[in-house]
Amino acid sequence: TSEADALRKQLKTSQGRCSSLEEERDKLKAKMDELAAAQAELEASMEAQIRMHKQALEAALNSVVRLCVVAPTVNVHMGDKTQAFKAPLPQSKLKGFVEGQVLPKFAKIFVQPKEGSS
Repeated sequence: TSEADALRKQLKTSQGRCSSLEEERDKLKAKMDELAAAQAELEASMEAQIRMHKQALEAALNSVVRLCVVAPTVNVHMGDKTQAFKAPLPQSKLKGFVEGQVLPKFAKIFVQPKEGSS
């Protein structure tokens, strides 16, 4: 029965070890929950900071960079510097557009149905 005693002793040791492992597992679970809550809090804080930085950057850009477009010229103002970009006016395209798109619509308005009437 010394074998039975050895088995009992081994069982008691295993149960004690199992119990300590369960305690360690519970502590680790609690730590994981704590860390998950801290992570969620940090992520929320980070998102708020990102929004704040994005708004600040947009405000800074709006106050520093202005774009003024008056065809065919574009002026870019950055701080105290201004750059102007000018393109030549495409006379033939403009003439074709007015003659093909604009004038036909207005010409219909002024067409008289028959001669001598107003």
